[in-house]
Amino acid sequence: IWTKHFTQFTVRPGGTTTPPTAGGGGSSGGGGGGSSTPICEPSCGGGSATPLVSAPTGTATVSTQPVGTLPQGIPAATEATGGTLVQVSAAASGGYGQVTTQRGSATYVTALVPARNVPLYVRLQPLGASSLSVQPGAGTTVSRVFSLDVYGSNGALLGRHDAPVMIAIQVPTEALSAVNNDARRLAVVRYDAATGLWFRLPTSFNSTTRVAQAESVLTSTFALVVLPPELADVVVARALPLVPVNSLAATRANLPFLVRNVQGWNSGFQVQSLGGAANVTIAYFNAAGQPAGSQSATIAAGASQTFFNSSLQVPDGFVGSAVVTADQPIAVIVNELTAGPARSASYDGVAVPTSTQFLPLVMRNNAGWNTELFVQNAGTAPATVTLEYYQGSALITSQALPAIAPGASARVRQADQTSLGSSWVGSVKVVSDQPVATMVNEIHDQMLMSYSGFAGGVSRVSIPLVMTDNSGWSTGLQVQNVGSSAVPVTLKVNGAVVAEVMVGPGGSQTWFPVPGTQPGFVGAATVEGPAGSQLVAIVNQLHPATGQAMSYRGFGGGSAVVNAPLIMTDNQGWFTGLQVQNAGTEATTVRLLVNGAVVESISLAPGQSQTWYPVPGTTAGFVGSVTVQGDAGSQLVAIVNEIYRGADLVGEAALAYEATNQ
Repeated sequence: IWTKHFTQFTVRPGGTTTPPTAGGGGSSGGGGGGSSTPICEPSCGGGSATPLVSAPTGTATVSTQPVGTLPQGIPAATEATGGTLVQVSAAASGGYGQVTTQRGSATYVTALVPARNVPLYVRLQPLGASSLSVQPGAGTTVSRVFSLDVYGSNGALLGRHDAPVMIAIQVPTEALSAVNNDARRLAVVRYDAATGLWFRLPTSFNSTTRVAQAESVLTSTFALVVLPPELADVVVARALPLVPVNSLAATRANLPFLVRNVQGWNSGFQVQSLGGAANVTIAYFNAAGQPAGSQSATIAAGASQTFFNSSLQVPDGFVGSAVVTADQPIAVIVNELTAGPARSASYDGVAVPTSTQFLPLVMRNNAGWNTELFVQNAGTAPATVTLEYYQGSALITSQALPAIAPGASARVRQADQTSLGSSWVGSVKVVSDQPVATMVNEIHDQMLMSYSGFAGGVSRVSIPLVMTDNSGWSTGLQVQNVGSSAVPVTLKVNGAVVAEVMVGPGGSQTWFPVPGTQPGFVGAATVEGPAGSQLVAIVNQLHPATGQAMSYRGFGGGSAVVNAPLIMTDNQGWFTGLQVQNAGTEATTVRLLVNGAVVESISLAPGQSQTWYPVPGTTAGFVGSVTVQGDAGSQLVAIVNEIYRGADLVGEAALAYEATNQ
């Protein structure tokens, strides 16, 4: 991986490189070590600024020349703000063209652009944060902004590159002060204009030179941002969505609701190691926040482990929450089971708790459905929490919860809230003075569904699986605008526009059945709003004839690697189906890996999805995890449906979860 190699170089004046004597920051943000000659910043005098990085050892630096006459279609750089435009010579054998912002610029950046067998033009332009039409969001603060655009000799914009573009940016002292020198809270992010989403790049930091480094096979607008503390635990091995709508790989997961043998309710959870062998610790809390048990485990690289019933180190009668921590990135899902009647549901562990959470579907006596919501305090001090109940854009009522102890969860049953009226459907905004994790159970006498709360919304939501009477299965789609302004919302099914509506702030739109579908339909959908809008979506999957139901959350962007912690093929009657969607705007090859081996490879067009049921490469009795890989820079998302097909089926035995982007 280039990032690890890249950090082994310390820049000296004149652009030469020497290995550091120690250290070298990694993607987790560790400081670099070793001695180095101080870098000459743009403000230190006339002439060209010293490059912040040179090409790795054994790789040529290709010559560059200033551009005298602008080729048609290529905009000039604004030198007054540090912009530069150069031509990179053709290089059949590869190498990198080196470009650095002009001396005097407040944004000090060097880019190493892979050369091609034809000349290229590279424009590196510092920008002001106010110039961004779409802010990164997710609680970040923008420190520096710049655009990096590469053009062919004919003036055509080249946004994708066969090899990564290497980026080094000097971190201002005020940014370091803002994070108390915690480099995990510094990140280079990239704006993807095609989807209207920001993506976080793997970012390393050298504390000696104050240089942050990143790489990307895609070029456009970049920013150096200060992250909120809750995003520091997300492990970024490749480009990931910045707004944490999806399940993301992290070293910590909050589980707001766990139960063991209480009135027929049980829950179990699966932990998958997404890195090397993971040392995992699980801490359980009762409703008062008192420790109720703990346990540890070591999980092999890429493997998963199930904690259920007797393997949960809590006594029968336990009702509470848990926090899972690890020294490697992990993915966690929770399965809930009830008896009398038999029902089941699943939700994803919450990797990024925040002080504001959105629950787009909350109900009281809605055709037999009620919800209960859980708010877990992921902070270090007692949490003061307010629940705001909305119907459309109107605030109906607010509810102040008793203080929630660290680690504990508050449980609120809508069936008990007579103030909502005899029948009510709406949404809830959770506001806290501590970061919280949330989840919702949708409860029917014969069915159960669950979903985790949302930390924010995005302008483009991907829906991997939509069905209309697919052997009795149909899906309903609920989209909520969690932003502050009304926005037009477009629904696309398999790439075609099938509906357009205006949704007010806090309002929602429900489609059941999904427009543009016919009986027997199985496909994917995309929900789009204007750039900068904030949308979230919940998908409920129903089989009315047999009383089966399951739910999953829509995705905000994807990544080139997706992990599913629990896959089964005839595991005592349990089967899983895997649905993978290309959430990007370019076609990609998709490879399905079981036990580390590729078992199938397909191509997916933008917005298209692929269903595997049962999962190839598995045989009867299989229980394990799988990985899905796309091309570098691709955006994949996936869900897993778990269904019981045993002859002794009684009640509801269907549940779904979102696979984890890594």
